Amino acid sequence: MLDHATALRTLQVNFPRLVDYKFLLQRTYRNTLRRPFEADFRAIALLPKSDRDVYVDVGANRGQSIDAIRMLHPACVIRSFEPNAELFVRLQWMYRDDPRVLPENVALGREPGVATLYVPFYKGYMFDGLASISEEHALGWLNAERIIGFDERHLTCRKMECAIRTLDSYEMAPTFLKLDTQGSELDVLIGGERTLRQHQPVIMCEAASEDHEASYLAPFGYKLYGFHGGRFVEGRPGDLNSFFLTDGHVERLGPQAVA
Repeated sequence: MLDHATALRTLQVNFPRLVDYKFLLQRTYRNTLRRPFEADFRAIALLPKSDRDVYVDVGANRGQSIDAIRMLHPACVIRSFEPNAELFVRLQWMYRDDPRVLPENVALGREPGVATLYVPFYKGYMFDGLASISEEHALGWLNAERIIGFDERHLTCRKMECAIRTLDSYEMAPTFLKLDTQGSELDVLIGGERTLRQHQPVIMCEAASEDHEASYLAPFGYKLYGFHGGRFVEGRPGDLNSFFLTDGHVERLGPQAVA
């Protein structure tokens, strides 16, 4: 049976002008019905809230996470980081009237510097969500299982230079940290060691590994949780995103939010 996502992805690469319309329609639909683009973001509804909260969005892409956070916590400040300059310009325009959304065109990593961002293209269509500072991660996902009639000759990679800063360099006090950086999540955490120790934000991490992110965060008092059935479940990773909570977070959340 033909997978719906594969069919849609194939349509996109053959008719790239439809993509902007697709994202606009999806965004309008989600915001109208108050449905975040990923169900895991509904976990934000369980967290204590203050208008002093700072949510950090690492890997902003087209603003899907910003919309989801704003939907569930309208009063927080969102510090958003996107290394792809083309997407950053779009973010600036999209949130130009929201002074509490602060996008920045930079990658976060374990140490400051300059890196090459690898952005995969297929038939000229930019797969911006797969962009990574690892060329292997950027190109490895696209194959015959994901695009009908896939031909490797149409797969290219554009290199973009981007600045790297560490999370610690911003001297922020985040209450929530979302990571989706296509394989460099651990580097972001290492570059934010002081911030994690001092402020212990709730962490939401895509494709978190027990051998890497979970192991690194354990000495800071973090434990791995998934968001299942509307509650945080300890020791069970999420299907897409996993969460890292301390005992202090769990105590504040209360038994109704934690299985």
